[in-house]
Amino acid sequence: MSGDFYAHLRIFMGLVLLALITRLIPHPPNFAPMTSIALLSGYYFNRKPVAVMMPLAAMFISDYFIGFHGLMPVVYLSLVLTTALGSMVSRITIWNILLGSLIFFLITNFGVWLNGYPETWEGLVLCYTLAIPFFVNSILGDLFYTCVILVILQMMQDRIFAKHGGYLLDY
Repeated sequence: MSGDFYAHLRIFMGLVLLALITRLIPHPPNFAPMTSIALLSGYYFNRKPVAVMMPLAAMFISDYFIGFHGLMPVVYLSLVLTTALGSMVSRITIWNILLGSLIFFLITNFGVWLNGYPETWEGLVLCYTLAIPFFVNSILGDLFYTCVILVILQMMQDRIFAKHGGYLLDY
């Protein structure tokens, strides 16, 4: 096996561990790294199947420990779309991060509306209105975790480049 494989395996395991720990420890609702993992996977990984599997696997493994639920399809769909967003942008900006948060908010709360609110215009408005505090937490979590993950990836990149002269995230 090549050194690149092991470097990418370490990234994958690190992201899964980050997802698991941050979802298991007490935290504000929706303050989690999942959208950040999806956005950055799409941005950094050239192989799109790898980019898509990164956040989905991290979410699935952490869901295994936390518990599966009926909204998993919409949550996973939002992660796939956020990964696609990451693959389309030329650089990570605050606007990309906010758009990833918005994708998660709109899609997951649409699923919440379909599964627990009257299927009327008033029910839809009520669902999204009540979700605003969670949206604020999502934005704060996405900004925080994107910065943390970017710093960690840059540190790993610098270490790999210094050691091997190659690029960590050229996969």
